[in-house]
Amino acid sequence: MKKSYLAIGFCAAAFSVSVSAAGWVDSASLTYYSGWACDSADPNYQGWIHVWRDDNLFLAGIPANIPREPAVASLCGGSGVHGFGSIISLPDSYLDNKVHKVRFYFIKRDGSNFEVPGSPVSVVFGNGQIKPPEPPAPPPPAISPTVVSGCDINSRPDSTWMMTGVVGLCVNGWYSWTSTANLPIGYRLNSCSQYLVPAGWVKVGWEGNSSICQRQDGWRAWKNDQHWIYEKRS
Repeated sequence: MKKSYLAIGFCAAAFSVSVSAAGWVDSASLTYYSGWACDSADPNYQGWIHVWRDDNLFLAGIPANIPREPAVASLCGGSGVHGFGSIISLPDSYLDNKVHKVRFYFIKRDGSNFEVPGSPVSVVFGNGQIKPPEPPAPPPPAISPTVVSGCDINSRPDSTWMMTGVVGLCVNGWYSWTSTANLPIGYRLNSCSQYLVPAGWVKVGWEGNSSICQRQDGWRAWKNDQHWIYEKRS
């Protein structure tokens, strides 16, 4: 949610506003409108958004029935299912190469309305080809570091490997080593040692009672110990 507004005490001839009016216009372009709106006095009613241009052209009717974040539910007094978003296709006759004010109105259950906070929005109605918004880029692939394990504390392959686990599976411990050579800058690992740390890694925190880093007490019983958090900086 970009912003949260509660519109109060304002009215005009073209529309009405009450203390129960809430919402925000997140975005408005030639091809896409989005935001949220509700009547907090009627929190279970989702309603419609009517979109008008400043020369009295009706642009769209959009249902406000998309789930939004908890803050919207809090402001609306019910569920957060009050979002709207739609790709818009306009006739060529609307594309006059001018900047117009676009206004968004929430239509209440009784047929009255209020202008959604954040409205109006200035939009250029150019006569170029109308294109929908580009789809979001795919998420980066998940990083799966290489890990080797064994009962020998000296099983570390080389100095670029970090000790990321010690548990009592062997008499003297079961050690896990994680390769750091191909991990990106900013990546974090939990280390069971402050000394066997590859170059370029900086300690940024620690946690106690860690089940991934154990040690033997005086009775040779394995107990949870602390681990350190390291971040790759170079």
